[in-house]
Amino acid sequence: MTPELRQARAGKMTASKAGIIMGGLDTKGLADYVMQLAWERVYGVSDDPGYTSPAMERGTLLEADALAWYAFETDSEPDQDSDRTIVHPDFPTVAASPDALLSDRCIEAKCPMPRAWMEVKRTMKIPAEYRWQV
Repeated sequence: MTPELRQARAGKMTASKAGIIMGGLDTKGLADYVMQLAWERVYGVSDDPGYTSPAMERGTLLEADALAWYAFETDSEPDQDSDRTIVHPDFPTVAASPDALLSDRCIEAKCPMPRAWMEVKRTMKIPAEYRWQV
Protein backbone atom coordinates (compact mmCIF):
# COMPACT_ATOMS: atom_id res chain seq x y z
CA MET A 1 0.00 0.00 0.00
CA THR A 2 1.44 3.34 -0.98
CA PRO A 3 1.91 6.11 1.59
CA GLU A 4 -0.72 8.18 -0.27
CA LEU A 5 -3.29 5.39 -0.04
CA ARG A 6 -2.51 4.83 3.64
CA GLN A 7 -3.01 8.55 4.27
CA ALA A 8 -6.33 8.62 2.38
CA ARG A 9 -7.60 5.67 4.46
CA ALA A 10 -6.28 6.94 7.82
CA GLY A 11 -8.91 7.02 10.54
CA LYS A 12 -11.60 5.54 8.29
CA MET A 13 -13.34 2.22 8.68
CA THR A 14 -12.47 0.41 5.47
CA ALA A 15 -14.05 -2.43 3.55
CA SER A 16 -10.94 -4.57 4.04
CA LYS A 17 -11.65 -4.53 7.79
CA ALA A 18 -15.39 -5.19 7.48
CA GLY A 19 -14.99 -8.76 8.69
CA ILE A 20 -13.32 -7.52 11.87
CA ILE A 21 -16.01 -4.90 12.40
CA MET A 22 -18.79 -7.43 11.94
CA GLY A 23 -17.02 -10.07 14.04
CA GLY A 24 -18.49 -8.80 17.28
CA LEU A 25 -18.15 -6.01 19.80
CA ASP A 26 -16.18 -8.07 22.32
CA THR A 27 -13.40 -9.29 20.03
CA LYS A 28 -9.70 -8.47 20.35
CA GLY A 29 -9.53 -7.76 16.62
CA LEU A 30 -12.18 -5.05 16.84
CA ALA A 31 -10.63 -3.54 19.98
CA ASP A 32 -7.25 -3.33 18.22
CA TYR A 33 -8.84 -1.85 15.11
CA VAL A 34 -10.68 0.82 17.12
CA MET A 35 -7.37 1.79 18.78
CA GLN A 36 -5.70 2.01 15.36
CA LEU A 37 -8.50 4.25 14.03
CA ALA A 38 -8.31 6.48 17.09
CA TRP A 39 -4.55 6.83 16.71
CA GLU A 40 -4.88 7.72 13.01
CA ARG A 41 -7.58 10.31 13.67
CA VAL A 42 -5.47 12.07 16.31
CA TYR A 43 -1.88 11.55 15.09
CA GLY A 44 -2.18 10.44 11.44
CA VAL A 45 -0.81 7.31 9.83
CA SER A 46 1.62 5.37 12.00
CA ASP A 47 4.97 4.09 10.73
CA ASP A 48 3.90 0.54 11.57
CA PRO A 49 3.38 -1.25 8.25
CA GLY A 50 1.12 -3.83 9.91
CA TYR A 51 1.06 -7.57 9.43
CA THR A 52 1.49 -9.19 6.03
CA SER A 53 0.69 -12.90 5.79
CA PRO A 54 1.92 -15.25 3.05
CA ALA A 55 -1.62 -15.17 1.59
CA MET A 56 -1.54 -11.35 1.49
CA GLU A 57 1.87 -11.45 -0.24
CA ARG A 58 0.46 -13.90 -2.78
CA GLY A 59 -2.45 -11.55 -3.42
CA THR A 60 -0.11 -8.64 -4.03
CA LEU A 61 1.97 -10.69 -6.47
CA LEU A 62 -1.01 -12.08 -8.41
CA GLU A 63 -3.51 -9.20 -8.32
CA ALA A 64 -2.51 -7.78 -11.73
CA ASP A 65 -2.82 -11.24 -13.31
CA ALA A 66 -6.22 -11.78 -11.67
CA LEU A 67 -7.49 -8.44 -12.96
CA ALA A 68 -6.13 -9.20 -16.45
CA TRP A 69 -7.97 -12.54 -16.37
CA TYR A 70 -11.18 -10.77 -15.28
CA ALA A 71 -10.83 -8.22 -18.09
CA PHE A 72 -10.32 -11.01 -20.64
CA GLU A 73 -13.20 -13.14 -19.34
CA THR A 74 -15.64 -10.21 -19.26
CA ASP A 75 -14.31 -8.39 -22.34
CA SER A 76 -13.94 -5.24 -20.23
CA GLU A 77 -11.30 -2.66 -19.39
CA PRO A 78 -11.33 -2.13 -15.61
CA ASP A 79 -9.82 1.09 -14.28
CA GLN A 80 -7.00 -0.10 -12.02
CA ASP A 81 -5.99 3.05 -10.10
CA SER A 82 -4.11 1.51 -7.17
CA ASP A 83 -4.24 4.69 -5.05
CA ARG A 84 -8.01 5.18 -5.17
CA THR A 85 -10.01 5.53 -1.98
CA ILE A 86 -13.77 5.90 -2.25
CA VAL A 87 -15.29 7.61 0.77
CA HIS A 88 -18.94 6.85 1.55
CA PRO A 89 -21.07 9.87 0.53
CA ASP A 90 -23.05 9.90 3.79
CA PHE A 91 -20.45 8.57 6.25
CA PRO A 92 -17.07 10.28 5.79
CA THR A 93 -15.33 7.88 8.16
CA VAL A 94 -16.18 4.85 5.99
CA ALA A 95 -14.17 4.08 2.85
CA ALA A 96 -13.06 1.41 0.43
CA SER A 97 -10.12 0.99 -1.92
CA PRO A 98 -11.31 -1.37 -4.65
CA ASP A 99 -8.73 -3.10 -6.82
CA ALA A 100 -10.46 -1.87 -9.99
CA LEU A 101 -13.66 -0.23 -11.21
CA LEU A 102 -16.03 -0.61 -14.10
CA SER A 103 -18.80 1.86 -14.82
CA ASP A 104 -21.31 -0.25 -12.87
CA ARG A 105 -19.23 -2.17 -10.30
CA CYS A 106 -16.22 -2.40 -8.05
CA ILE A 107 -13.80 -5.28 -8.46
CA GLU A 108 -12.03 -6.85 -5.50
CA ALA A 109 -9.49 -9.41 -6.71
CA LYS A 110 -8.78 -12.33 -4.41
CA CYS A 111 -5.97 -14.82 -5.02
CA PRO A 112 -6.35 -17.47 -2.32
CA MET A 113 -3.74 -20.08 -1.56
CA PRO A 114 -4.19 -23.36 -3.50
CA ARG A 115 -6.06 -25.26 -0.77
CA ALA A 116 -8.43 -22.33 -0.18
CA TRP A 117 -9.00 -22.00 -3.95
CA MET A 118 -9.87 -25.70 -4.18
CA GLU A 119 -12.47 -25.18 -1.43
CA VAL A 120 -13.99 -22.22 -3.32
CA LYS A 121 -14.23 -24.35 -6.46
CA ARG A 122 -15.76 -27.25 -4.48
CA THR A 123 -18.39 -25.19 -2.65
CA MET A 124 -18.85 -22.35 -5.19
CA LYS A 125 -19.06 -19.95 -2.21
CA ILE A 126 -17.15 -16.82 -1.30
CA PRO A 127 -15.15 -17.57 1.88
CA ALA A 128 -16.58 -15.97 5.02
CA GLU A 129 -13.49 -13.82 5.55
CA TYR A 130 -14.20 -12.04 2.23
CA ARG A 131 -18.00 -11.72 2.35
CA TRP A 132 -18.24 -8.50 4.35
CA GLN A 133 -15.52 -6.86 2.27
CA VAL A 134 -16.97 -7.68 -1.11
